[in-house]
Amino acid sequence: MAESKVLTMNRDEEEMFTPEEKEQMDPKPERPVFGQPFYENQESENVLAVAEFGGKFQIKNNIWTPIARKMWKLYKELQSCNPSTILFVSIDEGKKKFRGRPVVMEISVLSQQLSELFKQMSGFNFTHVIRIYKTNAESKTHEQLLVHLYRQMRQIQENGKLRDYDEKEFAEIQANLRRDWDADGAFIPNIIDAENWATVKQRKQQSLFDEAKAAE
Repeated sequence: MAESKVLTMNRDEEEMFTPEEKEQMDPKPERPVFGQPFYENQESENVLAVAEFGGKFQIKNNIWTPIARKMWKLYKELQSCNPSTILFVSIDEGKKKFRGRPVVMEISVLSQQLSELFKQMSGFNFTHVIRIYKTNAESKTHEQLLVHLYRQMRQIQENGKLRDYDEKEFAEIQANLRRDWDADGAFIPNIIDAENWATVKQRKQQSLFDEAKAAE
């Protein structure tokens, strides 16, 4: 097993993850992705944060990096990103909303300054950060959270920039998941277990048929 790397931060450096951090972020950097070749498994699930990091933010690469890697291997449209260079941060009291709707996950591009800082502290190359707003995520099923993760990874282009926000969702989600896939209590397939969109669509159709039959 790879040795865990510890990421330490003082109180001033914690401010990188406050709302003001957006001033330090470059949403559309005119630069290539930092660090390694197109894909390198740097085992970033082993990055940890010590207690001094504080209670408001928690690094969750141990949970989400293996999941992101599995999804990356299954869905070719995600292969423009490197799941191993994504930093996953849980915001424990996060209740962020966008246009009146709770934000479950949100991706940003790390500035060169922050990327280099994380490299010095942890030994890992990070190019993007996905924030998980814990309070909003708690109401979602595991299957719904996988789709939220897919949406964030899908935004990363080969040059490291993010695609423009699209309210209509990505075509794969529109075509293969029910419209209310993110609603409370909605049953949707596990997109990792299904392994491809054709199976996801088949399972969606079967679930809708079962619901309609049960309602008769």
